Amino acid sequence: MFDLTGRLVVITGATGGLGKEMTFAFLKEGAEVLITDLVDSDLKRFVYQTKGFGSGKVLGSIAVDLTTREGVEDLTKFILGYCEYGPDVLVNNAGIAVFGPYYEIPVSKLESILELNLLTPMRLIRKLLPYMLKRASGHIVNISSVAGIIATAGLTAYSTSKFGLRAFGEALSKEVRPLGIGVTNVYPFFTRTPILNSEQIGLSQKKIIPDFLLSEPKDVVNDMINGIKSNQLHVYPGPISQVFSWISRLTPGLLEELAEKFYRG
Repeated sequence: MFDLTGRLVVITGATGGLGKEMTFAFLKEGAEVLITDLVDSDLKRFVYQTKGFGSGKVLGSIAVDLTTREGVEDLTKFILGYCEYGPDVLVNNAGIAVFGPYYEIPVSKLESILELNLLTPMRLIRKLLPYMLKRASGHIVNISSVAGIIATAGLTAYSTSKFGLRAFGEALSKEVRPLGIGVTNVYPFFTRTPILNSEQIGLSQKKIIPDFLLSEPKDVVNDMINGIKSNQLHVYPGPISQVFSWISRLTPGLLEELAEKFYRG
């Protein structure tokens, strides 16, 4: 069982709905946390909100643009400034989405999705993994999605990035698990966070996810924490994700049909 007490945890996308819930959860576990996101004022406001919560502590924050190589480099230097051996836990949570027909979405937006959702975790892990390997311990968490299991119309670039992150985590785990590094891929369904308000392009009518299908951030994070502690490779958090995972294994065509009907409808 991986004990989080006193561990140094890094969370990207920390001021979003899942990122905030993760931060509070790690503080409750007694971890020391470094957080990053795009807007410095949002980070500072959130750090203030965490004061006195749990037995852990937010050690620091940094605002960087992780869609750039320079942002990843700046974050790496920031992390190593707190611990020369790198983090005990790295949570690749930052992500963006745009909904609409692939051919309608500007190339710049498609590339930003792939940069942040897939290439950023790969770059950041490549920077920090050697430090974890030196001490033969650590844990990497990649926030994928149910859209990384079921190809989803209207979320072509997002789904591609999450499929890629899923494959990357699986392959990486085979390499580093024997060397003492755990990897956990997390596959939330649509969750009650600001990403539900992502930009929609090229649609005649705005798509809205029915409320009864939404997962709660706390359920996602609780299952993620348990997955880290028990060193699970795949975590399907919350009841909705678990049901969809079960259906996808038994009748994969059914979910794809439902997803396409939602997109066409």
